[in-house]
Amino acid sequence: NRADHAIHILSPIGQFLGYLASRCDIGFGSPFALMFDSEHRLWVGDFKDGKIRVFEITSYKNFI
Repeated sequence: NRADHAIHILSPIGQFLGYLASRCDIGFGSPFALMFDSEHRLWVGDFKDGKIRVFEITSYKNFI
């Protein structure tokens, strides 16, 4: 979501589960394009600065 600088986690049926990240200081300002590769890394295209960043997700905790 470019408006609140967040990546939303959804279930396979589209149910909102939580946020992966939500602030600029963790690495992106306006996430635009997402992709997981074969090694389970998350590639994020940033609309704000035109950069591509790669994240390794080591854990996830639902704060909802």
